[in-house]
Amino acid sequence: HLNILSTSSGMKEISNIPCFGKLDRQRLGEMFFIGQDDKGQEVYIMGVGNADKIIKRTITGFCQIYELRENSINFIDVRSCYNFYISIGTFISRVGFFHKIGNQLLIFGVKKSIPKLVKIVKKCQDR
Repeated sequence: HLNILSTSSGMKEISNIPCFGKLDRQRLGEMFFIGQDDKGQEVYIMGVGNADKIIKRTITGFCQIYELRENSINFIDVRSCYNFYISIGTFISRVGFFHKIGNQLLIFGVKKSIPKLVKIVKKCQDR
């Protein structure tokens, strides 16, 4: 959405993604503003763990209460892009002295997932 990544992105570009490798389990459910897309729409990220359906229903409910347009918030689930390297890298990076190794695995996993991420972004932008 923000043109931070492309299919040719390397480790430096991936590691420069806002909040990349910096969120722990205590920050699940927090929204982080990471920028505006080329249409001026604000883009946020949120780690939701296994509570994705609950979070989506809650925010949808707030939109109804405050009479926001039905499509004013788009939920994009990128868990379909997860792979072994992302999963193990996330787990290992939470262990203090293995943080650097975990982040390297995480970056490698994201790099392998970029084609899927590009498809998800394209589909969202076409809506």
